[in-house]
Amino acid sequence: MPPTWRAKEAFPVRNLTILLLAVAPCAILMAQTDTPPGGSLLDIAPPPQAEGESGPDLMPGPDVPAEPPPPRPAEIGDLASPAPVPQPTEADAEALRRAMEEVAPLVRERKWAEAAAAMERHVAQARAEPLRHQLLYHAGTFHFQARNLEASEARFKEALAIIPAAPLAMVNLSAVEIARGRSRDAVVRLEALQPQYIVDRNIAFIAFFNLACAHAQLGDAEAAVRNLAQAIQRDTLRGLANIGDRHLDPIREDPRFQDLVWMAEQAVTPPPGRRP
Repeated sequence: MPPTWRAKEAFPVRNLTILLLAVAPCAILMAQTDTPPGGSLLDIAPPPQAEGESGPDLMPGPDVPAEPPPPRPAEIGDLASPAPVPQPTEADAEALRRAMEEVAPLVRERKWAEAAAAMERHVAQARAEPLRHQLLYHAGTFHFQARNLEASEARFKEALAIIPAAPLAMVNLSAVEIARGRSRDAVVRLEALQPQYIVDRNIAFIAFFNLACAHAQLGDAEAAVRNLAQAIQRDTLRGLANIGDRHLDPIREDPRFQDLVWMAEQAVTPPPGRRP
């Protein structure tokens, strides 16, 4: 029998997060597409950590081999990669670059409300739809990190009005819905995205993880464990690092959850005598 798993003993339980730019306190994940100058300052996958808090190792590591996604039905359309976006003009690209440069210092210092306010100013000035989509997306992410969930939801929905079914915006919006207690809405949104067909492992991981959180909140342990297994299959170390998410608390004592965590730990544990 695998050992009884106590996530709270191994990982600090964080609050909900959005994977599009970085995972905030809970593991609800958010994703991002653009990297500001100087590195991925907006990567939401690693949750913001309190001063002096040692966070999980999110570096790439051994994963459970993932099965290739099944053939995608032709009538579904291509959600395997982010929705096609009209090519921005040079002026739009420069405007986005300036916006990201302005918020970069604020993101480094985790001044999320100020970063959101700065991005809102750029949104107000933008006219081209491809540029507005990007700016709205980032504004939504910063509002989420600042815990202004109403504004975050509004911005993600505006971004989706420009590019419907854009995977990153859909995944991040699901995180907001879970955070606002609307887990059923998140399930509907993420299942419409059909993450089993998404080739990008980062987006697929976040979609499955958020589905697991949503189903756990709805009391469907079987669906929660099934989707968590899919997330762990795509990134085992990241799955284990976020296993303390409080939205998974309803299934934490379920033997299926404990077995899954135990098997994932075994998959990344070096055999005796072999250095990691």
